Amino acid sequence: MSTKSDDLFVIACGFFVIQSIKEKQKKRKPRYWVRPFLKERNKYGINEMINNLRKDDLGINGELRSSFKNFVRISSADFEYLIQLVGPNIFKQNTNYRDAISVTDRLAITLRFLATGDSFQSLMYLFKVSTTTISRIVPEVCSVLFEELCHFIQVPTVPNGWKKIANYYNNLWNFPMCLGSMDGKHIIIQSPEFSGKPEKVEKITMACVTLHNFLRRNAQAKYLYTPPGSFDAEDLELGTLTEGAWRKDSEVLQSFLPIKKEARKSSYIAKEILDEFSEYFVSEIGQVPWQSKYN
Repeated sequence: MSTKSDDLFVIACGFFVIQSIKEKQKKRKPRYWVRPFLKERNKYGINEMINNLRKDDLGINGELRSSFKNFVRISSADFEYLIQLVGPNIFKQNTNYRDAISVTDRLAITLRFLATGDSFQSLMYLFKVSTTTISRIVPEVCSVLFEELCHFIQVPTVPNGWKKIANYYNNLWNFPMCLGSMDGKHIIIQSPEFSGKPEKVEKITMACVTLHNFLRRNAQAKYLYTPPGSFDAEDLELGTLTEGAWRKDSEVLQSFLPIKKEARKSSYIAKEILDEFSEYFVSEIGQVPWQSKYN
């Protein structure tokens, strides 16, 4: 009898366990493979927005606008050129579960990010693509952009080429043995929060450099990308500076955090080098004829 009772007890326990599992499965909320509003990408997504921007570039009265360029900072013609250039390397196949994000979408997301520095969260609502997917798309497309446009960054391959650059700097600025300069002044930039791993940041930076050179490759492209008045202009005769339009653009962007006030003490060797250059550039040998106009 005890054996039969034990068997019945085990069967009863198993029955209750199975029923309990079934009840939990019924109560569990279904999880989405794709969030509902992201499914509208193909219906109200990037392709429609791109087409509308192209149409808006030509006004009702035939006037030319810059809607497309203001959105991704390049012309629609250059956008199409880049699609043909990088498309084969960023193309993804559709699966049985969902359609892949198109080449046009991938490039538009990346260029919008490079042009504005918007957060991935903001780009998700604009393009209807998840932040996780965007975090993979941007570095991947940037890497391909650099590979395809790296020939727009040219450096000398023989010693005489480097000597030619050094002579140019020496004749123009009285700066001997100089092979290049990054900018006219040092600018401290604090990276945005969660800006990514160093290797991803490197890909994005190199893509920006090559895109900049690509968009200034000829007179027509340069005019569209950086029209007259974009940069600061100097009048060497009067010693005056006219501020460029880029200063107003930087006031609109909110992608960078305020610079933290931190101690940035230079090393003793760096101070010695700075003092040596300072003395040289105000000496009779190192000064240029027009520098006294900027006192």
